[in-house]
Amino acid sequence: MKSIKKLIVMCTAGCLAMLTAACGGGTHDAEQQVPTVNVATLHSTVGGGVLQYPGRVKAAAEINLAFKVSGRIERILVKEGDYVKAGQLVALVDPSDYETQLMATRAEHAQVTAESDRVIRLYADSAVTANNYDRAVYGKQQIDAKLRHHENQLAYTKLYAPISGYIQSKLVGAGEVVSAGMPVLTLFSAANPEVEISLSAADYMRRAAFGEYSCSFDIFPDRRFRLTHVFLSSIAMVSKFKSYCGYLYVMLI
Repeated sequence: MKSIKKLIVMCTAGCLAMLTAACGGGTHDAEQQVPTVNVATLHSTVGGGVLQYPGRVKAAAEINLAFKVSGRIERILVKEGDYVKAGQLVALVDPSDYETQLMATRAEHAQVTAESDRVIRLYADSAVTANNYDRAVYGKQQIDAKLRHHENQLAYTKLYAPISGYIQSKLVGAGEVVSAGMPVLTLFSAANPEVEISLSAADYMRRAAFGEYSCSFDIFPDRRFRLTHVFLSSIAMVSKFKSYCGYLYVMLI
């Protein structure tokens, strides 16, 4: 192989919002648009040791948000394009049935606990059999587990964002009934995005010569965002890179 080639990925302006947000240079206003992932026109330069390919920026992680319980959607608190922080409340299921269920379980818990504690005290005085003692202990364990389960179900009527990122799509609306695990919102990560390109068969065969990676955007043609190689698929011939916001990482592959 000759000298190490440079691989430059040309990305469209629509991709810049995702990249700058990941680098800490973007704003999180409510009016901010969802970053797009358009593909640029191909500019190929084989001579001079530089190869250029079109690329698209994609989220490093995309998550479908879903409730752990079924019910009627009471409110969706975000809209498409909104930036959300990890732990932020994004949607609510009507909690009425789960609140009623928990009230009944708490009353049952108080009754069973009182009876179990009485039997356990009597067993300490040898006033009841070991069989009655075992049933009292197991009964207390069962009602404790039932109470925790119903407390969790009520808590699950609130849906929180697991990571910081952008709402890509809203899949249901207020008033609709959803089942447990049914996707409600799609969220993509605001962490360092990935740049994806497709290599030709000829360039894939000389991939060992690639060493320095960067990408540019059509609205900033004179700027280069440094990348590091993350993944190469010999089947799909797809190479992925991740932005590290100004730091140069070189990897021979």
